[in-house]
Amino acid sequence: MLALSGQGKTRGTSAILTFPCACSQSVAALLPSNEAIPEVIHFALVYFYEAIRLLTGDNERTGLNLKIVRNIKIPLPPLSEQKRIARILKEQMAAVERARRSAEAQLQTADVLPAAYLRAVFSKPEVQSWPRKPFGDLVENFDGRRVPVKLDERRNKQGSYPYYGASGIIDYVDDFLFDGEYLLIGEDGANLVLRSSPIAFKASGKFWVNNHAHVVQPKDGIPLDYLLHFFAVTDLKLYVTGAAQPKLTQGDLNSIPIPVPPPSNQGPITAQLSWHLSSAELLRQTLVEQLDAINKLPAALLRRAFSGGL
Repeated sequence: MLALSGQGKTRGTSAILTFPCACSQSVAALLPSNEAIPEVIHFALVYFYEAIRLLTGDNERTGLNLKIVRNIKIPLPPLSEQKRIARILKEQMAAVERARRSAEAQLQTADVLPAAYLRAVFSKPEVQSWPRKPFGDLVENFDGRRVPVKLDERRNKQGSYPYYGASGIIDYVDDFLFDGEYLLIGEDGANLVLRSSPIAFKASGKFWVNNHAHVVQPKDGIPLDYLLHFFAVTDLKLYVTGAAQPKLTQGDLNSIPIPVPPPSNQGPITAQLSWHLSSAELLRQTLVEQLDAINKLPAALLRRAFSGGL
């Protein structure tokens, strides 16, 4: 079966069906002749997928048609060779699929490892026994220095300085408001509840911040990274107001109780937290690279198959 039309990358995809079925006009049912076996036709269509899509240009509505399909030329070795190639490809593709699923499962585990580790640390009995202080007592707030700049105005201010919003960098401008190392915490938006991206992040150097992120610096020797890690795993629903537009006001932010480690523990525990998170990120990046290499294997296998390399 060959998809003649479809959204995204559907057009030009193929599959082998081993059961009776009916198909619409958007799908071509291809029955190999006595000179070919279905598996080789399918693998050839997969291998030449990009070339087949180019036959219809960039217009998704154009689609393929039977005239174009009939003129697609593929290398076709003798039947005995086709069967050998098909057997090897099926075995190797199955092995690649197993490796892909394993890598994806490991990556999913690695993605949640940092949060799991932080939760475990902040739930330890000794941490729970630390005195808690309101966040506002531990930091100096610089919200008064923030200046929002509308999108159309930023188009005339393009530059090299990061422009931060509630969830991180959203643009670059030609001037800065802050110079140094600060902790930024989202002030409003659905992300305060959904947590699809970090609500607290570190900003260093020269940068600009709009009025959607609180800007603070720790005082009394509290490590900035310690506060960053705390907010990474702390549920803020109790402090967020507004249903349609969630908001974390400066007053509510300042009221959040923070476990404060003894001065002698502040540096070591922050270093330990950062080391574990760096190790987890290194593992995640390694798995991403492995998965990327695995995803490239099918194309390499097909290239070998249709160039006489198997």
